[in-house]
Amino acid sequence: DHRDLHSFPTRRSSDLHECSVLISSLACTAGSNDETIQTAYAAGASHLDDTRLTQLPDVDCGLQELDQALVTLDGVSINLKRKLIEAAAATVSADGYLQIQEAELLRAISDSLGCPMPPLAIALATAG
Repeated sequence: DHRDLHSFPTRRSSDLHECSVLISSLACTAGSNDETIQTAYAAGASHLDDTRLTQLPDVDCGLQELDQALVTLDGVSINLKRKLIEAAAATVSADGYLQIQEAELLRAISDSLGCPMPPLAIALATAG
């Protein structure tokens, strides 16, 4: 398959879709309107600047789609997993606050990918 020559190191085009689902889902959770969703998405996508993400509408990034994306993303390299967790953390904390459901979702994503959560002391402190 000729695509493998261009997908260094282990990234497949399907992984790009799953990355988009992950960041879009979190942005929809973090944002309360189109503007805050866009801000959250941009914050997360900026951590994956070498990946061509597509912001998806909320109908394409529900919990079922997120679960399926995490199953696929569990197979990517540990370095990409770390970047995904950093991007996820940036997405949910883009507004300077971390709601309980956002923290729980981030923890679940970290567990699914077998990657530790990044430090979130600043975001958690501002939420209280």
